[in-house]
Amino acid sequence: MERWSTEHEHVAAVEPAAIWQLWQDVASWPAWDASIVSARLDGPFAVGTQGVIEPEGQGELPFHLTAVEPGRGFTDETGFGPVALRFSHRVEAVDGGARIVVGVEVEGPGAAEIGPMVASDLPDSVAALAAAAV
Repeated sequence: MERWSTEHEHVAAVEPAAIWQLWQDVASWPAWDASIVSARLDGPFAVGTQGVIEPEGQGELPFHLTAVEPGRGFTDETGFGPVALRFSHRVEAVDGGARIVVGVEVEGPGAAEIGPMVASDLPDSVAALAAAAV
């Protein structure tokens, strides 16, 4: 099975708890991530909860939370056809702020083409997340 992945790290003078709060507020994701038109979670921010995300230029896509570690990180997965798209999110305290790490993994046919398209704005969205947490 074809697989592609990348990860982006950003250190900012923000509290890790502020990043976590923004991540948990799924409906507010479009406020700091320009690639998202809308997002909603249909239940608590917990493993197994499903939601819907609408990326810019695409229709709505279902996703679900596959891992949640309160205050530290989470992973979500979206499937479309034979392709799985996974986003991992981690935050930790460092001197003067927080280290934010977001990873993208694509598995399935065309992963090497899909991955770079999906992750092209990763640095911008992580920087905007940090700016929104101030």
